[in-house]
Amino acid sequence: MSVLHDESVRPEFDPASGTYRVHHDQGGTDDASTTVVLALASVTGEDPLDMPPLHLAVDADVLDAHVDGHDRDATMAFEFHGHRVTVRGDGRVEFVPLDGAA
Repeated sequence: MSVLHDESVRPEFDPASGTYRVHHDQGGTDDASTTVVLALASVTGEDPLDMPPLHLAVDADVLDAHVDGHDRDATMAFEFHGHRVTVRGDGRVEFVPLDGAA
């Protein structure tokens, strides 16, 4: 396991919905885009450096601004590394595996 894995961004799994959930700490030192990558690496068991770059799926600056913005009810969704990722303005992040993804 990589030293880049951070237990604070380990998502919880809801077996009823098949959804992984984590909350981005808006007062922390990491950006929301970092939380997304580290949390998904935790879900897949991969080193974040071995995953495709996040910018191929979404503009990380836009993602970070979305979470740091004033609309806590806003939702942003995109596909990244075999998962449907939903990021809410209040910092909630959800991952749903696409067909065939672990």
